[in-house]
Amino acid sequence: MRTLAAPERDMRVPGENVTPWRPALGERVVLYGGGAFARSLLTVLRNAGANVLFALDRRGGTVPGLDDLRVHAPGSEPISHDERRSCTAVVGVFNRDADVERIEELLRSLGYGRVVGVPELYESLGAALGERFWLAGRDFYAAHRERIEAAADVWADAASRDLFRSLLRFRVDWDSSAAPRPADGAQYFPVEISRARVAGSVAERKLSPSRYTSISWPSTSRRHGQRACGRSTEPAASSRTPSVSVVS
Repeated sequence: MRTLAAPERDMRVPGENVTPWRPALGERVVLYGGGAFARSLLTVLRNAGANVLFALDRRGGTVPGLDDLRVHAPGSEPISHDERRSCTAVVGVFNRDADVERIEELLRSLGYGRVVGVPELYESLGAALGERFWLAGRDFYAAHRERIEAAADVWADAASRDLFRSLLRFRVDWDSSAAPRPADGAQYFPVEISRARVAGSVAERKLSPSRYTSISWPSTSRRHGQRACGRSTEPAASSRTPSVSVVS
């Protein structure tokens, strides 16, 4: 059986004692995003004691529904570059079209002292955020280590194997450079794999093209199978046809 090479096999950020960020009482926080997940996160952050100064969204002040929080376009914040160094920027975007790496790079380029992505937020605030599709803490991946390592053998093509490993790095190491990039059009589909085989596969799910794959293991619930090996997000109104490229 093939096992995952480090760091995927170890399934941890270098340095086992790395502690996920949690806001200190009164800590100055800037929220990136203006959608449903950002609204939920705003409530959780405030309940945890954060002083959320404002939100950032490329749509600027046209974003509705963030309570009393002002929304600014990135780069037009009402604080100086020096002030940003003492603030923590948290990513409040959790959807299939988000380019996670570019968002985090943008926030760092704007001068924020610390940037916290969604998997790290969920590690410390998951109980308050509740069930969120594929999101899970590191303890889930550790508990299912053997099944996850065994799953490295089921992929029929290199693209799926690479995506599988990248997803683990993103979810467990919080490495945004490993997050799937948004893509238009149909999901890649190797010509040597029969689509008829996929249609009856246990891997078939309501998945969005190009970014999500999923498998199931015996005696594992659908929810846990998706969490460990798939990438799913909040439902979006879309007419795109679901597809999947996983065949065992």
